[in-house]
Amino acid sequence: MFRCGVFGWVTVPAAHCPHCLNVLADTLPWPPVGQRCPQCRLVVGPGRALGDEAASRRQTATGSAAGFASNAARRDDAEPVDEDLVLDAVLALAAQRNLPVNQLRMLDYDATAREDPGLPTLAEVLATCGTWKRARALAEQRLARETGAGEAAQG
Repeated sequence: MFRCGVFGWVTVPAAHCPHCLNVLADTLPWPPVGQRCPQCRLVVGPGRALGDEAASRRQTATGSAAGFASNAARRDDAEPVDEDLVLDAVLALAAQRNLPVNQLRMLDYDATAREDPGLPTLAEVLATCGTWKRARALAEQRLARETGAGEAAQG
């Protein structure tokens, strides 16, 4: 945010929720007293909001944001999709990010699925597999079967 100061326009950092990184107010320090974030509904203590710089360093909020994302996805009441489609998407994203499947975060998958209409949504993944942890485990098992089968065919 920009404000007119004595020496011209200056940048004033916006206040972000420390839990979900939602923009809460135009200026820091914020809040003067504890208040609930309208997005994640968690209490932000007096003066505990993050500035733009700190929020940009934390590319995606963890912890409570993951719980918020999974609860929001469950409220979507999505229909289950083909399990192979879900496992392909999880494996492809892990490979794209050069991560082991068990280190692929639900928040990263959700952000990518929102941008790529070809991927199943997080709500569809959770409706199909039940939990994010189970989706990753099934994808790992499938990868191990395919890798083991490929090595056996070569040997």
